[in-house]
Amino acid sequence: MAALPRLESASLNAREALGWSNLVKINSVNIASPPGTEIIAAQAPLCVEALRGEVRVFRSHATVLLSGNYAQDEILLPVFGPAELFQNNVEAEDRVAIRNHPEFGPVISANHPQAMGSNYKSDIGFIAGCLTGLLINQLDLA
Repeated sequence: MAALPRLESASLNAREALGWSNLVKINSVNIASPPGTEIIAAQAPLCVEALRGEVRVFRSHATVLLSGNYAQDEILLPVFGPAELFQNNVEAEDRVAIRNHPEFGPVISANHPQAMGSNYKSDIGFIAGCLTGLLINQLDLA
């Protein structure tokens, strides 16, 4: 998860403007890959509450999820709502889905860049365009 915090002024410092977090908080040091279903299930309630708290603390102008369907049912959907509320949510295709969450604001969901496939440039471009539009609106630069 990445977050773009709300800006209080027109100055943009990249170190202060971006935050990130892992969906699953604990994994074995002996496992190089992301935690599997058993580890996710064991800590899902903790991860859901942690993610909600993190998004609230970030007070982000937008939240970008680059996790695809990873931990979707256990963590993402309990926090950000049912999949059908995301526009352009086509699981069988490389996609960037977006919704306006009533508490957290814009939420953009996409596959991890390593899993985006041949459309990764257009997916990243779409995400960048969404974030740029949100910043322009927030800073009244239009």
